[in-house]
Amino acid sequence: MSPLNISALSRRQFLRQTSLTIALACGLERSAPTTALAGKESAALSKERDFVYGTWFYSPMDIRPERFRPLLTDLVRRDQLNLIRVFPTWDYCNPARDQYRFDDLELLFTVCDELNIHVLMSVMLESAPYWLEEANPETRLVDADGHAVHLQGLGFHFTGGYPGLCFDNEPVRDAAKAFMQALARLSMKHRSTFAYSIWNEPAYVDLNSQELHSELPIPKKLFCYCERSLAEFRARLQRKYPTLDELNNTWIRGYSAWSTVEPPRDALGTSADWLDWRRFIEDRTTDHLRFRVETIRSIDAGRIIETHAAYAPAVGPTTIRGINQWRLAQEVDVYGCSFYRDFYNWTLDRAAAQLDITRSCANGKEFWISEMQGGAVGAGYYRGPPLRPRQIRTQNWLAMTAGAKGIVYYSYLDEATGAEASHFGLVDRSGASSERIEEVAKFHRLVQPRWQSLKDYQPRPLAALLLDQDNAVLTFSAFGKEDPSIESFAGYYKAFWQLDLRLDCIQPESTDLGKYKILIVPWHLIGKVATCKKLISYVEQGGILLLETGFAKYDADGVLNDTVPGNGMDKYFGYREGESLRVIDGRLPLESLDQEPGGDQDYEAFLEFSQPERFRVKANTYVTPVVISSATAIATCRQWIVAAMQSVGRGRIYYVGTNLGGSVFNGDAGGIELIRALAAGVVNPEVTGAGQLRPRLIKTPKLSLLVVFNDADRGLTERIKLPNRYKRAIDLYSDVRHSIDIDTLEVTVPFKDVGVFELS
Repeated sequence: MSPLNISALSRRQFLRQTSLTIALACGLERSAPTTALAGKESAALSKERDFVYGTWFYSPMDIRPERFRPLLTDLVRRDQLNLIRVFPTWDYCNPARDQYRFDDLELLFTVCDELNIHVLMSVMLESAPYWLEEANPETRLVDADGHAVHLQGLGFHFTGGYPGLCFDNEPVRDAAKAFMQALARLSMKHRSTFAYSIWNEPAYVDLNSQELHSELPIPKKLFCYCERSLAEFRARLQRKYPTLDELNNTWIRGYSAWSTVEPPRDALGTSADWLDWRRFIEDRTTDHLRFRVETIRSIDAGRIIETHAAYAPAVGPTTIRGINQWRLAQEVDVYGCSFYRDFYNWTLDRAAAQLDITRSCANGKEFWISEMQGGAVGAGYYRGPPLRPRQIRTQNWLAMTAGAKGIVYYSYLDEATGAEASHFGLVDRSGASSERIEEVAKFHRLVQPRWQSLKDYQPRPLAALLLDQDNAVLTFSAFGKEDPSIESFAGYYKAFWQLDLRLDCIQPESTDLGKYKILIVPWHLIGKVATCKKLISYVEQGGILLLETGFAKYDADGVLNDTVPGNGMDKYFGYREGESLRVIDGRLPLESLDQEPGGDQDYEAFLEFSQPERFRVKANTYVTPVVISSATAIATCRQWIVAAMQSVGRGRIYYVGTNLGGSVFNGDAGGIELIRALAAGVVNPEVTGAGQLRPRLIKTPKLSLLVVFNDADRGLTERIKLPNRYKRAIDLYSDVRHSIDIDTLEVTVPFKDVGVFELS
């Protein structure tokens, strides 16, 4: 194994990798400490270091200290891992004011220093100390029902202190700052300290109610409605709205004083207040992350700082968690995600979307899979199926094709106690070897010798999805969930996955729309003036823009526009929406039909396309007829025109009067064929398969790897189309050599598995 060569003191300059004998494999020289970051500028991670490959290892009382050395020796020598993540909870390590319990950490650091194992130190403030709650009961988090939540235990928060206290209160910030500084002073003394995980899955939501009791009403999930947070929200509103009358006009309220202004406390309410409230929560989350970063850097300015989210935006819920991941990523050096594909039973396209969107949020910075599922999932008596080696292989290579630069498993040993006890481990509590850990070690043996060639690999998609999270908030405020938005985005990822094409996910603030040849705008109900201007410029300069039903239906405050699309876009785009018709399971209700149905199929709603080719697309969510002014009609549904195309400058605009992404998500193949036709000759795959196997190419100046995924329930043999420069291939797992015949390679991939071939 070749452990990480990462600086304990300098993020910018590291020692070059040293050739060492096998006897020294677990005692590599450590590089030296780092310089501080200036402002938000990200430190450039060393190009000389090894692949970040580790596991969650320590929580208080989870592993007895006398087991540290034997377990860590196996971890680094037998299992080929080079990093551990430690999870010292605030409540356990800070049992009284100005008292810190770090004995276990000191011993753990000492062993890691000796074995040359790197430490990713978690800053865990969601387990607040009880003495702080007792001294300041007013700092408890308050849900939307006005209930102050007492500190308690939860799952992996088995030391208690969950869900923490409200950081809008000065006593909490002061105590947290003192704890973080003490933790940083301990960590900075040790050369094994590599990085800080500054916030584990940032969110301002009760995970207990969200994850384990999803049937609970929304108000039980939302934080924080304490007096201090409400005062901060009102202060923000006063900065935005010069007078109370202006707030009243926007919210359509009759408040008589600022002190009476209330945030929304349930869904199915009004729009403007929800938009302002969640924008405030997103700002607040970003500010609190920055507070953590600045506190650690005030003591230990040189180490890498990482954070990671539980869900990717767009294909996961965004409103409840109250975060903007692009903004969080700006505050740290490395951004990441949690990845539990088998826990959520994700298809490969949905799993790939989680990774690709996380890479997009990182926006050029390194991204890691900061929590990769390591074993069987479970809670209480429920236990999921075991994680097989093929699943380890598949998820790891999916991460590599997305451009990930690190993988950290959750967890090394099965959890010891709490709701997750006996689950998630790469190995069981004894530490004995397992087929999973053997597969983990095998993966590292394949990647590490090639890492200097792989480290610069970055996917470069030529198509992107545009996400403004305000649209998810607007949908949530009306329905209490975001399903139409989530399904639309997930459907486009499914389509592009099937077409062997890559996608980015970007925000309207992006300044480089021009690098994308195709820009898709799913479920974009709010037509902000600045966004509309950007889209016009994008099309005029030659881009292809794809819009769905409801585009720019509302203004920035959630008020319905007089015409749809708003902001004068109806004249520019050459169409105007009529009344939308609700579609349920691809069918129109009888009340929507213009004549008596002749049979069961007459209820079905299909968009019949004549351009760019002839397709049938099953409607989803809505069928929206349009009135054409200057655009060209390209599809009908019954007697209605439901899609249009307009040429503008050097580009084209396509409008589809249904939730096209949702249609693909729910199994319609016609939507995929429509997207294939729009992309043809504009965006072409590097490698492609003609059947069910999905190939991806990792290409660098020195190395090309073909990774072929099989999500089918049976093994498949198919031919993969390659660029013509490749002549030979070797299977990395079997060492079998293959000839490439007329730019095609025949591959066999077992069921639910992956094949990896080095091309030359």
